[in-house]
Amino acid sequence: MPKQLTVGERLDVMELIADYASKLESGDLDGYVDNFTPDGVFEARSGCYEGRSAIRDMVAHLYEIGQDGPGGNRHILGLPYITGADEGCAAQTYVMIASGAGDAPVHSVAQYHDRIALSGGRWRFAHRRIEPVSARAEAR
Repeated sequence: MPKQLTVGERLDVMELIADYASKLESGDLDGYVDNFTPDGVFEARSGCYEGRSAIRDMVAHLYEIGQDGPGGNRHILGLPYITGADEGCAAQTYVMIASGAGDAPVHSVAQYHDRIALSGGRWRFAHRRIEPVSARAEAR
């Protein structure tokens, strides 16, 4: 039977989800990567990145091309739907992604599908997958 999460655990998971976007947008690469377990996985249309080193390289590239980081995309998060799991928890969160350059108010709508685990005394992403939910997002 899946674990029932406490209110405090749910708030901690919500903080992780918000911190992910904050670190990505501020350019805090170390903080961003620390939101994943050491063997964490990030899946996107661009590929599957396994482990912190691969995730770091992928995000560093996004910073280099100006897609994310200061002046890059902004991630407007919906409320996460969080459920207990046998190990850790799962969350689904909608996100609207707006261009920091101002060329399009919202250019993508997607949904994060997360498996989240306790690691090093706090919640971290064990597996995060972003899936487009709009035709415009799929075209990107």
